[in-house]
This record gives sequence, structure tokens and C-alpha cells, in this order.
Amino acid sequence: MSERSDTELEAQLEVKLAEAEEYVARLRKELAELRARKARARAERAVVEAAEEEMREAEQHSVTDELDKYMQRTAVQWRSVLEFLEDSIAELRRDRENSTGHTPEARISAEDAVLDPVSQPRHDDPEEPPQH
Repeated sequence: MSERSDTELEAQLEVKLAEAEEYVARLRKELAELRARKARARAERAVVEAAEEEMREAEQHSVTDELDKYMQRTAVQWRSVLEFLEDSIAELRRDRENSTGHTPEARISAEDAVLDPVSQPRHDDPEEPPQH
């Protein structure tokens, strides 16, 4: 080969090498950008997941607060039921006393009946059998 063709070949190889180096530099830049986008996406997902977790916790606390209020309302309603039952029992006893003309000695309140359903009032009247 001649010296000129060697020089041209060398020049062409240097051009190709420069192009290849430029291409590799672009690839490295794209790869770095892709990795950066992935890292941002992971970070954004982490932020979103953390915010969602905070919202879930806040919702759970809200439900717990509501449960407290519900339990308080329920307690008040049970007290009303108990008062109603006591009033009803008292009225039934008054009706019974008026119709039989006597008053049984032992009395039991509605609250006692709810708390101890086994206990029964004593009946000292031989004409009236105990109710079971």
C-alpha cells in the first residue's frame, strides 16, 4: 500500500472513531436521562404512597372518632330503653294491683331484671303461683 492510501485510511478511521465516540457519548447521556427519569418516578411514587397512607390513617382516625360518638349515642339510647321498660313494668304492676287488690312484697326493677334475669320476685300469696 502506498503512503497516501495509508494516510487516507488513517484519516477515515479517525473520523469513524470520532463518530463512534460521539455516538457513545449520546448513548451515555440518554442512559443517564433514563435513569434520572426512573429515579424521579420512584421518588414520586413514594411520595404518593406516603400521602395515601397518611390519608388512610386520617380516615381510620376519623372512623374511630365517629365510633366513640356512636357508642355514646348508643349508651344514651339503652338508658332510654331501660327507663321505658321500668315505666312499663311499673304501669303493669299498678294495673295488676288495681285488679287484684293487693301488693306483692318483693319487687324487681327493670335494671335488676336485665342484670340478673334469673332472679324472680318472691310471691307470698298462696293463690298466685310463681311465674317461670
